[in-house]
Amino acid sequence: MKVARAFRKGQLSLHPSLFSSFCAWGVRLEERTRRRERGRAHIRSEVNRYGYKIIATLLRAALVAALIWAGWSIYRSLPGGELASRGGAGARGETALQVVLRGATGDAQAPLDIPIELYSIDVAALRREYASEPRPGLRFDDFLARRMKSHPPVVSRLDRSGQVTLLIAPGKWWIHAMLSGEQNVEWRLPVEVTGRRQTVELTAENAYARMKSF
Repeated sequence: MKVARAFRKGQLSLHPSLFSSFCAWGVRLEERTRRRERGRAHIRSEVNRYGYKIIATLLRAALVAALIWAGWSIYRSLPGGELASRGGAGARGETALQVVLRGATGDAQAPLDIPIELYSIDVAALRREYASEPRPGLRFDDFLARRMKSHPPVVSRLDRSGQVTLLIAPGKWWIHAMLSGEQNVEWRLPVEVTGRRQTVELTAENAYARMKSF
């Protein structure tokens, strides 16, 4: 305290070299403080930058996943793009069944992208069973719906070239289709599905019926 009062009264003074050293020390201290503050600011900036990168990466991944899911949903809804079977799409042990429409009619203008249905039970046999005894108040459509409840049909559509590939469980199937044109051609084709891949052709020879169109 006495030294401080002496400095204020001018009774004491610093040697020039000591004053220069004191000033230099103050400058170095201030520079170190500034560097420390810049380092802290840089660390905060890096943390913010990497945090932004992580969030942006997660958002991009979520967007890609959403696009893939949307594309897969659209693909499954397209003719020939669905994977179908009795117990569910894509199950193990299924057969890739290709259905091809071959020259069933002479009408070149007839569209080939016709709907098809695959049944795991014989609808014609069910119709005969329905007609075998009276069933008051029960229509055949209702009778069929009851019997088909545990065996839903596989519904699809041929593409413009007249073909489609479906994944279905091996076993006995019946393919139902109708080609409209100058003559309406109908198929109720029984097929024994086996193996990993199989091709079935819908032709004039294996058609169930041909009817003149009016």
